[in-house]
Amino acid sequence: MRGREGVARAKRWLDGTTRARVEWTVYDAGAAPKLTVVVPGVGEVGSFDMGGLLKGGAIHNQQFWAEVKFYDKSSGDLSAEYRKFVVLCYKALQTHEALYDEFMFITWVPFAVTTWHELTTADYVKSCVEGSLGGQDDADSDLCGKVSDRLTIIVLSERQERLAATDQVLAMIAAERIRGSG
Repeated sequence: MRGREGVARAKRWLDGTTRARVEWTVYDAGAAPKLTVVVPGVGEVGSFDMGGLLKGGAIHNQQFWAEVKFYDKSSGDLSAEYRKFVVLCYKALQTHEALYDEFMFITWVPFAVTTWHELTTADYVKSCVEGSLGGQDDADSDLCGKVSDRLTIIVLSERQERLAATDQVLAMIAAERIRGSG
């Protein structure tokens, strides 16, 4: 149940920024194929919790893919979950680079605080990927850099969620956008 609640809350917050529109969540009928990463010759390697489009400026119409971890402080190993997410991003980009513009890891619990500054670097991506391969293969350094450039970690809190635009404000913005494009 926390997974469904977390995805709904992350969707609400992202939509409330007015710079993102969540189009698909893992809980939407028919969304699974859009969110699943399939590697030719291997099959399904994982899936994202949500995806959508970014809006405005230099990011307009870029697609984003997100993993949501609505853990409390005592749940699971968030650092390990993040490493799995980084590997999934690498495999997604390796398979279909043009489809994956941005990757977001959304959580309510800070993690890896002593290495926070490293979590979106190409070296960190490379260590995650090579760790997942069990020493069988080297990660492509250029691809690790591309994944790194697309990674964003978002740590939310209940108080921060309250700052998102209300449904009324979002409706006014949508109406203004429609007026402006017509």
